[in-house]
Amino acid sequence: MPAEQETMSTTSPSETSGAASLSTAPQTAGGAKPDPILVADDVVRTFGGLTAVDVQHVEIQRNTITALIGPNGAGKTTFFNLLTGFDKADSGSWQFDGQDISRLAPTRWHARGWSAPSS
Repeated sequence: MPAEQETMSTTSPSETSGAASLSTAPQTAGGAKPDPILVADDVVRTFGGLTAVDVQHVEIQRNTITALIGPNGAGKTTFFNLLTGFDKADSGSWQFDGQDISRLAPTRWHARGWSAPSS
């Protein structure tokens, strides 16, 4: 596990967006969100003896701008690559809009709203 802990930073757009209010949500990293679009649990990726990603629980709130921040080498890009199917996790699961996509081929994701199909 990296020496420095990664943190999640979330800000809510204007109140007219229709997003559930974050004012009642816990103000801690990994805290339950009122309407998460993405939830990841127990995601692990190792390279040889090095653990590049070890995420116990992350929720991304719907209709918000969210940043994953941390030092170089902390595993941010690796975590993103796991969530998008560019790389395979050793273990863990993640759901997009309530549907498990952790074992779904990236070419199938567009039907579930993750990304637009290529033209």
